[in-house]
Amino acid sequence: MKAKLGYVGFLFSSPVSVSVSFPWLFFVYSLLWFFSSFFSGLSLVFSCLGLAFPL
Repeated sequence: MKAKLGYVGFLFSSPVSVSVSFPWLFFVYSLLWFFSSFFSGLSLVFSCLGLAFPL
């Protein structure tokens, strides 16, 4: 278990893994931002529709 943690620490401290993982982090962050903004816009549209056409 300790060796595994050391391996993970080495992975995160090595500059190659950092340069590889940061685009992934940026991609995931932008994807999350897109989905959150999309769903908030969707809920806004649905609330406007609910106000315009009360069920």
